[in-house]
Amino acid sequence: CVVEEEGGECVVEQGEHLPSLFSRHMHYNRLLRCCSHARRHAPNRLRSIAVDQLIVRSLLLALPSHLPLYANLRCGAWYIPPEHFLSPGGPNTCYFKSTDGHQHHCKFSLRRLNLHFALRCASEGGAVVVDATRSGKTFPDSLSRTIPIWACILNRAIARTQEAVASLPSSASSSLRTANGESNASAAWEDLFLPFWIPQHEKEQILSILPSFSESFQKAHIDLQELKRLLRKPFRAVWVKSSEHYRDFSFLNDPDIEFTPIVCVTARCDPPPFNDYMQGGADDEESWAKGLTAEEFARRRDEILGEGVTRSDEDCGSNS
Repeated sequence: CVVEEEGGECVVEQGEHLPSLFSRHMHYNRLLRCCSHARRHAPNRLRSIAVDQLIVRSLLLALPSHLPLYANLRCGAWYIPPEHFLSPGGPNTCYFKSTDGHQHHCKFSLRRLNLHFALRCASEGGAVVVDATRSGKTFPDSLSRTIPIWACILNRAIARTQEAVASLPSSASSSLRTANGESNASAAWEDLFLPFWIPQHEKEQILSILPSFSESFQKAHIDLQELKRLLRKPFRAVWVKSSEHYRDFSFLNDPDIEFTPIVCVTARCDPPPFNDYMQGGADDEESWAKGLTAEEFARRRDEILGEGVTRSDEDCGSNS
């Protein structure tokens, strides 16, 4: 393995063994830097993405088929299985930004309201959102924080008029009763539902700033009449990762389910299927894709990677 620097970039080629590199007094940190750079090359990213597409496909087969599929822009579009790009109009997209959900710096964006997504969720009884993140996290902040905060703000806005609670089906209303017989339906529209791995102190910090988000939303005078008409149960996120394709998701088909599920799927193969696998390889596409788009890759994947490579990767995906 010969490591050279060309034009400020590290290039790794097949050649002499590592001991000869050390005999040339190459610094160990430089070797690690160069190998890490090679790992981030576009071909390795694309192969990693292809494996993650297979993971997403297996999870979609386990989820209710009536839920519409959405790619969370921009990274998530690379992980949508290729067949969805062949449908008219291509895959659905939404835009929940991870920076809006960074720890201790959460925001609510009036420019990214995703009302088209909310209306479709309300009319179809939920949706599936696919996204990914780089190594270090299982779920991107877009799925673990941004979407739950967005759902809570919209739920509260609708509950403010009391129209949603009043129009709840009797089955849902009865399931939201307390032991005293008092309706607890309004609480379901007000609560913030975060994943279990978010610590309590962080949840409390987010809860403290939600009123200001709701106030800014109210001042924007967003027309929610159509959403109020369609939405019968509050939005709530459900999180799904690669190891859960054997999980029983039949509860999402239950007509008595107490919420409208937003199924958040992270594209991540665990354990890594090959040595140079790169989690979240599609992130920051401007730095590596060189004009290649998610749609073009989906349509020409075998041609770009080679049929033999994609077939061996299918074995990796099926064994995960």
